[in-house]
Amino acid sequence: MKAGNQVGPEGSLGHGGHCGVGHGTSFISPPPPSLEAPSPLPAESKLFQLLQTFLLPSANSTKVAGVAVLTDMFVYMLDPDTWNLRICYPWVHQAMAEGDLVKLMSSFKLAMRNVIRFMHEMAIQVQAEYPVVFQVHTGCELHPNGTSRAFAKIGEGGRDLVEYEARRRYWAVQQSTLLAKLVGHSLNEMMAVTEMVEHLLYKTCPSHVRALCRYGKADLERQGENPVAPARP
Repeated sequence: MKAGNQVGPEGSLGHGGHCGVGHGTSFISPPPPSLEAPSPLPAESKLFQLLQTFLLPSANSTKVAGVAVLTDMFVYMLDPDTWNLRICYPWVHQAMAEGDLVKLMSSFKLAMRNVIRFMHEMAIQVQAEYPVVFQVHTGCELHPNGTSRAFAKIGEGGRDLVEYEARRRYWAVQQSTLLAKLVGHSLNEMMAVTEMVEHLLYKTCPSHVRALCRYGKADLERQGENPVAPARP
């Protein structure tokens, strides 16, 4: 799936199942950290995707929608009004207590504000005409042998602007527009952002997939009985 694909708060991707409007449980505070051993590797490759849409109606407002998908199952969604997470299955709480997600969730809303500020700065610098719509598509695929591949893309208006290249630790521009060049140049100047992205993609994400597969094994197996082709990056 391209970064340009939009995902609304209703969840218009694959089979949402448990996490449509009015479903799921609210996730406000981080769960207590788990003291159990790390989760085992999955028996088959699992693709985890985080898709977010940032609608900037004007220079002073932003609307955000987001969804996390494991294979073709929604696992949690972002409440567009409160920025709390809507948990789609009870076992997701257990999975989120493993690894460093507890620490990351404590600063989640601050990170969101920083992302929004960055997007507005980019739009203003290129004198973009509002409304502007950015899309962020990140995730990883974990394989049974413990290896993984990861991806991170930022798009605008349905087209990819930049894509992260892990081997070069570099944001590669995907089109020749001024906005794409500015976003790529700005991100490549932010070494702290690059280091955080590396950590999230190659440490946090694979660990999170392992935990989700462990605690959601029964639901994942049931879903696998009637597979739906998942979106691919």
